[in-house]
Amino acid sequence: TASVSSETKGEGAPEAATAIKTQTKAKADSKPDTAAADTETQDLIATSSQLTQSFSILPAKLRLVSLIAFLLEQCAKAKALVFVSSRDEVAFYHALLPKLQTSEDKSQVGILAKVNLHFLHGGMQQIDRTKAFQSFSKCKSGALICTDVAARGLDMPGIVWVVQCCPPTSVSEYTHRVGRTARMEAAGQALLMLLPHEADFLDVLREKGLQLEPKDIMTVLRPLAGEHAMDRSVRETATRLQLSCEKLISEQSALTQAAKAGFTAFVRAYATYPKALKHVFHIRNLHLGHLAKAFGLRTAPHDFKLGNQTKASIRGNQRSKAATGKSKMMAAAKRVMSNRNSEFSGSTGPMPKRVKSARGKKRR
Repeated sequence: TASVSSETKGEGAPEAATAIKTQTKAKADSKPDTAAADTETQDLIATSSQLTQSFSILPAKLRLVSLIAFLLEQCAKAKALVFVSSRDEVAFYHALLPKLQTSEDKSQVGILAKVNLHFLHGGMQQIDRTKAFQSFSKCKSGALICTDVAARGLDMPGIVWVVQCCPPTSVSEYTHRVGRTARMEAAGQALLMLLPHEADFLDVLREKGLQLEPKDIMTVLRPLAGEHAMDRSVRETATRLQLSCEKLISEQSALTQAAKAGFTAFVRAYATYPKALKHVFHIRNLHLGHLAKAFGLRTAPHDFKLGNQTKASIRGNQRSKAATGKSKMMAAAKRVMSNRNSEFSGSTGPMPKRVKSARGKKRR
């Protein structure tokens, strides 16, 4: 059964690497003409000077291979936390990624053979959570794919990278996530993966003083063009890897069910973004077919349901919205053409009707 992560919030103290600073516009004893400024505040967020923050705009159908490319490039030599939005997404990666560590297939399977993989979410048994935490803490390199249960309250030394596959639900949550790296004067890297329609979230971060540097999609995917690329281009290699994952998932029912559960959990979690961020993260903006590719599914699950909405009703709402936009565009185009005709005829009104003369010829 698909479920949305409800990880414990507020555990532990805020990280030393991140702190929220409130800058007031004026002091309490300001002169009367500046009294209005006394109540104005601007919350800015300060992060470690050793932290490098970047973002990448990735289409949903390249999300899976982009994550694999990152793990391949960075996690064989460094430690990384990879945040996703739900337990079922962690379970999906737990089912799929270890199969990419073996060499049963000569195509792309085995690509993560040198990467230590660990998984953690709040729904795990305590003994399993402790085992995963201790195992990851002791290793010198590898990735911990997790929910926000690992965002605070756990002491994990040596984290070099923090990757957010799923954007946070608030700037504060973003701060706690990236605060897991660049600690104790050590350098750290943070990467935020965004879908194309989520780019406005960068403005939300910028308003809080957080500046992220762009990382283009080819840079993210380029590690795939190594020894496994078979002399193909980066795009061809990425396509090849995606097809390999889809084939692997379609052939194993357990993997298929895990992928469907992860897909459903992602969409349900997407519907829970707060109202203040709905202009960025709205379920109507999701392309369900492309999103299915992010979970190695060739098509979106037919039995998918979100509350009282089925997949068909969600798509119907998307088509209705598109149709409304199209009708408005067509109406605007007609007005433009009408104006052009009026200008061409030298009249401010509509073009005069064409009538037939007595001889049957058309004249104005």
